[in-house]
Amino acid sequence: MRLIALLAGTFFKLADELLDTHHPILIEYSEHIKTLCIVFMTLFLYMNIEISILFILVYIPSCFYINQIDTPFWNSMIAIPFITSLFTYQSLTYRGGTDILEKCSVAFLLFLITFLESKTFPEEYSKNKIIFRTGVVLVSIVSLYISQFFIDPAFICSILYSLGIGYFATSVVFKTISNSSE
Repeated sequence: MRLIALLAGTFFKLADELLDTHHPILIEYSEHIKTLCIVFMTLFLYMNIEISILFILVYIPSCFYINQIDTPFWNSMIAIPFITSLFTYQSLTYRGGTDILEKCSVAFLLFLITFLESKTFPEEYSKNKIIFRTGVVLVSIVSLYISQFFIDPAFICSILYSLGIGYFATSVVFKTISNSSE
């Protein structure tokens, strides 16, 4: 599950960079990147219905709010969490109010990070944005240890591996490499 979460976040970010920057290296592999993004995001969301629900209730509306769903590719990706939820609804379990509170806290933090970053660093590239994203990666790595104390550590770890590490670390590496070569 961790590897799939990490790859989902990585290819999600590579597809985002491809569509935003049209970087020559990414364009050469564009169809592979988009296909792998779809495959790993589908597997990632299929493996945990609660993450699909998180995407439906928080992540997609947040992305619409900050105008991040801006291409036909991203519009087509919206269907994936709905489809995975339909196929996995029977695996939804109630673990108590504390579990719901923990997951709502993660949802709120995800929204807060997305919102703060979009308002604080609206530009595509800046050193401050790279520093912020590096901080998110480091906090995510430290949070992996803390996640063992949650009721559903697999949920927390999946979010940390996919978004906190896969997405943001790929962003930091790609932005650093692509901007140092210019």
